[in-house]
Amino acid sequence: MIGPVLVALDGSKNAEKVLPLVEPLLRKSKGKALLLQVLPPGEVVPDAAAQAYLKEIAARLAKSRIRAEGMVVHGDPAVVIVEIADKVEADLVAFTSHGQGGLSQWVFGSVAQKVLRGCDRPLLIVRALEPASATLKRIVVPLDGGRGSEAILPHALAIARACGATVDLIHVTTEHGVEADDSKLRGWIGKERKRMDARFAEIEKGAKGLKFTRLCEDGDAATRILARAEKEPESMIAMANHARTGFSRWIYGSVTEKVLQAAKCPVLIARTST
Repeated sequence: MIGPVLVALDGSKNAEKVLPLVEPLLRKSKGKALLLQVLPPGEVVPDAAAQAYLKEIAARLAKSRIRAEGMVVHGDPAVVIVEIADKVEADLVAFTSHGQGGLSQWVFGSVAQKVLRGCDRPLLIVRALEPASATLKRIVVPLDGGRGSEAILPHALAIARACGATVDLIHVTTEHGVEADDSKLRGWIGKERKRMDARFAEIEKGAKGLKFTRLCEDGDAATRILARAEKEPESMIAMANHARTGFSRWIYGSVTEKVLQAAKCPVLIARTST
């Protein structure tokens, strides 16, 4: 890890639910946490109170031998988070959602949605209204066959090593639907699965010491991804938010957004333009 982990907090216990997931990564990498609280215009919380709150969190992390420092900034929360993430060259931006469904209900109002659209750094989003978990057993990594979708791999594998989690590599092809009897389509699906299985084997070979499972399924991508994550209560979904290949096309506003809206587990997002 080169840059720090930027953790956006708002002074609430719900916002702190992201901490148990970033702590193992920080300990493993000997990285640093930058605790950020943004006070929007008109915010009544005094700077001194916000500083004291972040100092308390930093002291708590220090007991686990994690370096941390706090930063209180005034301004538009989404703009500040994105600007600070770029300025400090954050390896990860972590924050907690605030809502049961739909990006518009997330923490800081529409801030999370703006950060998702505007930040080029990897993002870790934890559901605020779900029970906090101190352990992570499985990371579901959807790959669509294009190299763009693999932008998430370095981040997902780093977290898997830190937490001792199993990595589920999953590829979802198009539903058979009305074309189920199309021999050419069936032939393409068969070749695609063989290609993905070979690629999964290459990924596993390059990540010694990690435990993997492989899945090639057909159906709706978001549905299959969510179903796999729900099989293991202590799971995370890790995916790139822009990838294209063959019959599939994943873009923000499609599979990624569906997963973000419906997932009860933490979601790790990495942006790619390929």
